[in-house]
This record gives sequence, C-alpha cells and structure tokens, in this order.
Amino acid sequence: MKLTAIKFLSGKGWQGFIIFAILFFIVGHLTGITALITEPPQGVHIWRQSDCLAITLNYFNGNATFAEPQILNLLSDDYTSGKSAGEFPLLYYTVAQLWKITGQSETVYRITMLLLTLAGLYALFRLTCIITGNVTWSLFTGLLPLTFPVFASYSVSFLPNIPAIILALTGWYMLLLYIKGRGNYFRWISALFMTTGMLLKISAGISLLAVILYILTERLFAPNNQRLFRQPWKEVIPFVAGLLTVTAWYLWAYSYNSVHGGSYTFNSVWPVWELSAGEIKERLSAARTIWKNQVMAEWLLLISLTLWLTTLILIKKLPLIFRFLLLVIPAGTIAYLLLWFQGLQHHDYYYAELYLPLLLTWIVIFRMWKNSGPFPKTIINTLLAAIMILSAINGRKMMEERRSGWMNNWFTNNLESLYFAGREMNSLGIPVDAIVISIPDPSINSSLYFIGRRGFTDYGNNFNMENDFSRAIVKGAEYLVVNDTAILNNGQVTHYTAYPFAHYKNVRVFDLRPYRIGYIHPSK
Repeated sequence: MKLTAIKFLSGKGWQGFIIFAILFFIVGHLTGITALITEPPQGVHIWRQSDCLAITLNYFNGNATFAEPQILNLLSDDYTSGKSAGEFPLLYYTVAQLWKITGQSETVYRITMLLLTLAGLYALFRLTCIITGNVTWSLFTGLLPLTFPVFASYSVSFLPNIPAIILALTGWYMLLLYIKGRGNYFRWISALFMTTGMLLKISAGISLLAVILYILTERLFAPNNQRLFRQPWKEVIPFVAGLLTVTAWYLWAYSYNSVHGGSYTFNSVWPVWELSAGEIKERLSAARTIWKNQVMAEWLLLISLTLWLTTLILIKKLPLIFRFLLLVIPAGTIAYLLLWFQGLQHHDYYYAELYLPLLLTWIVIFRMWKNSGPFPKTIINTLLAAIMILSAINGRKMMEERRSGWMNNWFTNNLESLYFAGREMNSLGIPVDAIVISIPDPSINSSLYFIGRRGFTDYGNNFNMENDFSRAIVKGAEYLVVNDTAILNNGQVTHYTAYPFAHYKNVRVFDLRPYRIGYIHPSK
C-alpha cells in the first residue's frame, strides 16, 4: 500500500518526527536561531534573562532549595539574602540539575529551550494535521513561529515565555486527542500541560481559562448531539484544579516575598488605566516603530488580521468550538495586553502572546479551505512557501539587529568583558561565595550573574551616597567590581578604590575588606 505523505509525517512512528525536526533546524538555522546556541546571555532585556539565570545558578550552587528560590542580588531579609519568588521555578530547577552533570553552561540551557520548542511545535504540527488533513499547511503552521524574531530569540533564551506558550499548544493537542476518543487520560495530560504553562508564565492561562469557559458555554448553549464534552462537570475538573494550583502558587509567592521583603518581578498587573495619555502614546509609538517587525513582519500581521476578519464574516459556517475560540482567544490576548500595557514600551517578550490568536487564525482558515479553498491547492501552497521564505528573511534581518545593533549595546560595551572576567575570578582568589558590589548596573542581577557572585547593584541602592556603600560593606561586601571606568571619576566611588585587586579590559576589581572596622590589610 502506498504510504502517503500525511500518514508518514503525522503517523505514530518516529519517521514523521525526524523529518519535522530536520525541517525545524533548517528553518531555525536560516532565521539565525542556531547562531545563539553557544552565546552568553545578550540582546534585548538581558535584565530579565539574568534574573532567570540567577535563580538557576543558585539552585546549581546549592544556595537555594526548590521551595526557597533565590536571586543573586541581596535585596531581601535586610540586605542579607536573595530570597524572592515569581513564576514557578520548574524550568530553572530542571536546568540546574542538568548543570550538575555538565557544569554551568548557558549552551545547555539554550539547547534545553530549543528542544522544548521543537517538541511543542511538533505538537502544533500534529494538531493541525488532525484538523486540516493537509501536511503542507500543517508544516507551515508548525514552522512559521521560528521566523518570528521575538519567538525565535526567546526560543533559545532563558525566559519562560516561549516554554509557557509551547506547553499551552501541547495542551491543546492533548485535548484534541481526548476529544477524538484516544483516551480519557488525555484530558488530564492536557490540563497538566496548560497548568504548567500558566505556572511558568501567567499569560499562558488564556488557554486554560478558554477551555473552562468553553466547557461551561457548551453545557449551557449547545444541543446534546453537538457537544464535544458530554460530561462537563466531570471533564472540567482537571482544568479547574489547574487554575486553583496556579492561584495557590502565586499566593504562596506573594507570602514568600512579603516575609523576606524582596521581589525580582512584578507579581501583579501593570494596567493601561494607570497611565497618562502621553504615556499611552509612548507605548503605542514603541509598538509601531520598534517592535512591530520584531514580533513578525508587518505585512504578515496584516494578512493574518485580514484572515481573522474573514473567519468572523464566515463564522456561522464553523463548529461551535472554533466560533468560540476565534472570539475568546483574541479577547483574552487583548485583555492581557491591556492589563500589562505599561510593559509594552521596553518588554518585547510581552508581545509573544499575539502568536496564539495568529496561529489559531491560520489553523481555522486551513480547515475552511480543506474541501474548497479560494484557489487551487498548488497556488495556495506556492503562496504559503513565499510567505515562509519572506518571513524568514525578515526574521534573520531582525535577529541580526538584535545582536549587532543598539539592542545589544550594553552587552558589547560593558557586560561582555565582565562575562570573561567573571570566569577568571576563581583563579584571582575571589571565592565563589564572596559578596560584591557590581556597578554601574541598573538591573537586579545582570552583572552579578556575569561574574557569578552574590551582592549588590544600583538596583535599590545609590552608590553615590556614603551610607549605601557603608551599608553594603557592613552586610558583607568584600569586593567592588566596576564595568565602566567612567564612574571612577565619581568622588564617592573613588573613595573605595584605594585597594586595586585586578583588572580585565574595561573591568576593574577593588578590595573592600580594608574598609571593614578592625580589618588590617596585608600590605599595611
């Protein structure tokens, strides 16, 4: 019997996965993803990347237990610890266990992220295959996200946003298997994936909430013979349990941060209504002028929006589940963007939530074209290939801009040398448990992660003031690490540079121990 492409690629064997993986890495290479695999953390929002890495490093070094996450900045417990909780630290803890086998390695972290992305996009591909029965369209849906700069960049980065989206997509695939009668346990697996995604990033809860709302909507409005969920009160339990689990985690995280008095992330909303008209205009301007082509090519966004409006015009021809999702998922995404609107000026990864409604739109369009499209399938497939190629070209261009343009200036001008200097600190006699002051650094953990030490940055401190220097030294600071020699002209900083210890390119290290009361320096 002739083995068709759809059976081969979407069948239960490994052959289809291997072919998809090959195409995945080809597209990823063309976009520029693979070039990042061996690179240190860099690019847009290195601040937040370093927060994630700081928690991972503390798990690796044994400074923290799973239930007591810690960052490197000693902003908690009266400037004596880094105890702080945000998103559920499963990803960080897992990578830390891998590091205990391989040693500290950003490459291992990036590969872990890339493999998670591969698994999730393959699930998206399989889901689309079941819905459309067309392998070409399913490959388009499963591989297109790799051409989106924000998605591509963070698919091998250190933030939990893309893994959260990936887990939600996998949850939808598992739910489809349940609906198709593959086994009752798939609804529990679906809920597990969606819950874990929401634990990693609260925005992934759009999917979990959508499932709960759909089950209840179907129970209230759909005739019995049209329902996908025949036992709604039983079938909704895993998803409600997931929502309660997420709620419990964030209540615990709030309590944990309250007890220790420090927080590395904003565990609340950042809504639009707290901004002035001018501030709203600034964020909309940033979206138009900076981020639109980083999220995806502007022309592709316009095509997708047009297709979404087309689905709304023809919405009565669709099954209830698609009608519901085409309205609820975009509405949930808009609600999320409004609730965290203040972050849209500088936080490019907030825009990642736009990918779910976009992918949903393409899947629904392909289902509508399953039997009769607007053009012959050969023409449609040619157009899709052109879209993929042009989107990949835009993706590669934007990825290069993220590495070589203004978005990476802080890394290339300051942190890159600090990264290599940090690798030499053990041989210089600076213990791994030494506490440092690392300036200038407006972030919480960036420079501290690059040198692999706990301590203090400009975040929450003002080292132009004598009191803040003295307090940090009293709290245990032993070394001053400077990554920009321009600040050595600052009189307050100069006061603490009498004991040079080491230097590397733009990095200077000074001994602060002589400034302790009763300390006698060996050179005196």
